[in-house]
Amino acid sequence: MSAPHDAHRALRAWHADDVVERSASVYSVAIEGEAVLLDEASDRLHHLNAPAALVWACLDGHATVGAIAREISDELGESYEKVLAGTLAILRDLDEQALLVPARSSAPDRSASGTTATDAAPVEPRWRRRPDALWRRSLDAVLVLPAGADEPVTLAGTGPALWELLADPCTVPQLAAVLSEGYDAEPATVEADVRPVVDELVRLGALESV
Repeated sequence: MSAPHDAHRALRAWHADDVVERSASVYSVAIEGEAVLLDEASDRLHHLNAPAALVWACLDGHATVGAIAREISDELGESYEKVLAGTLAILRDLDEQALLVPARSSAPDRSASGTTATDAAPVEPRWRRRPDALWRRSLDAVLVLPAGADEPVTLAGTGPALWELLADPCTVPQLAAVLSEGYDAEPATVEADVRPVVDELVRLGALESV
């Protein structure tokens, strides 16, 4: 995990019967079995190793911690007790970074300053995939067919990761920040590459503003 946690923030004690979900202010992208998270509330990037990325992917707001540990233990062929202990340790680490909320809590996730991600207006449009855009993943690319288009658009290179991020509303700088962390590149360079791709997807009707 990349950013120091708030030492003054009260941490929760997670248990096997708890239901946990990701903070709504966090965007994620999976890269080669690991994950990069962008916490918009704190403007921080976090890198998750493979075990933490696996737990993160399972936090759907419905399954209990125990059920998640059971699923992972069955998949990996390891003892439930060992996996549960590891899962709880990962949740503690994620919670230290303010990346989690209890699934049954109606309270908004807040940063240390007491503001939510929705308190501040975005400086530029947020884009996400249009629900009527058809797509499929190939070995190393994503093919996108916008509604009404005759030919699909091929997104190669960082394109699959970009398309994955666009499942949730993101600005171009946010997309560039996450991708630059995952691919060890300068954010400005990534943004210069990403912006024309996003512009073209918008022109073709594959993305919509939120």
